Amino acid sequence: MREAAQGTILYNDDTTVKILTLMGERRIPFVDNPDLTGLFTFGMISRREGCRIALFFSSHRYAAELESPIQMCDALARNIPRELGTIVANCLAYACRQFVESHDLFPAEYGRVLEALKIVYKNDAAARKEGLSSEARLKLH
Repeated sequence: MREAAQGTILYNDDTTVKILTLMGERRIPFVDNPDLTGLFTFGMISRREGCRIALFFSSHRYAAELESPIQMCDALARNIPRELGTIVANCLAYACRQFVESHDLFPAEYGRVLEALKIVYKNDAAARKEGLSSEARLKLH
């Protein structure tokens, strides 16, 4: 956990979980958001110095104490900790899936968005192939 906390980019997601030994216990509010209760499996991948560190926790809590990393996650409100100073970068792949799944509702409008996203993904693939740094990737985009 200590090594993961030093990462520069965090990817996280959570899903509800049933833990038999905790079933029937009084629902405990989350520390950073007392309006939320429940059990979650929280998964996080931390990127640090070219390595990836994967962490998984299943409990009533899902927040971590880190210093301003970039937090990649879907846009669900429960993924944004109230007191943790992260730089939130919502997941583009998740957003893209939402446009694809809803394309039939507004084909012309969503088609324009998907065409623009195609360029972003093409540029990012080229940047990855060339091994560009984060700063060089940003310039390319």
